[in-house]
Amino acid sequence: MSDTSIGEDGLPVTSAGAWTLEKHERLRRYVGIARAVRQKFTRTEATYIDLYCGPGRSVIEETGETIDGSVSWMLPANVFRQAWAVFTRMRALPR
Repeated sequence: MSDTSIGEDGLPVTSAGAWTLEKHERLRRYVGIARAVRQKFTRTEATYIDLYCGPGRSVIEETGETIDGSVSWMLPANVFRQAWAVFTRMRALPR
């Protein structure tokens, strides 16, 4: 499998090893812990991490299972809808 291929939805997906599932679980726990600690000192619930997220979906090489990338489960759905609207409008601008 190549590093990037086309998923069932026609959008790019990356290939990933089975270890990615464990990485996502560890990242979920980290974000939860960091959020709880930050709430003691700030009024925000934000936790900032550098994601290098790729296209937001991956295919597990060993099983062929398609999974959401870390950015997909970390951000609320409305953020994606808003981002899609911005990208759609930007493409329509004259160049």
